[in-house]
Amino acid sequence: MIFRKSGVKKDVHFHNLKDAFASHLIMQGVDLLTVSRYLGHSDIKVTEKFYGHLIPGHYREAINKLPY
Repeated sequence: MIFRKSGVKKDVHFHNLKDAFASHLIMQGVDLLTVSRYLGHSDIKVTEKFYGHLIPGHYREAINKLPY
């Protein structure tokens, strides 16, 4: 009923919206722990597994910690 009223296509499921919500939060720099709690994950490792690659600059910052 909510989807019908909002004009969202039938082939969109709640999970798609949840995934987009989490992805956008992480790409905007929201920390994984906060996103994990919003999603109701029992362990932050679940959030990291599915969304960790979206952290902006994550890999660059890790490499920049090297002294050489």
